[in-house]
Amino acid sequence: MGVITGQRIKLLREEHGYTQRDFAKVIGINNSVLSRIEAGIRPVEDELLSKFASFFHCTADYLLGRSDFRRGRLVTDTELKEFLPPEVVNKNKIEMWVDEAELKPETKKEITELLKKHGYL
Repeated sequence: MGVITGQRIKLLREEHGYTQRDFAKVIGINNSVLSRIEAGIRPVEDELLSKFASFFHCTADYLLGRSDFRRGRLVTDTELKEFLPPEVVNKNKIEMWVDEAELKPETKKEITELLKKHGYL
């Protein structure tokens, strides 16, 4: 954890219209703690990371810089079977994250193209 986490927390805080002081109060931490987190000086404990993710409706992976998707979710095999042959889904145990509330036709097309490109179809 570090600079990326701090930058993303600061970005989200500002997008939500909070000053550092006000947001620290809402989250229940000291303003100086938030300041050091945003500067990348202080690591974020798991419990606090979970609070940030919950407050901002994003994933911890996004806050940690492991993903560029703020609101990822696991696509179920049932959803994949709607547009992929079931034997492909079952054989390869395909799971993937998408940044969508629903799988839109464009997203289905992109997934299919990626699976073809990597030899799954």
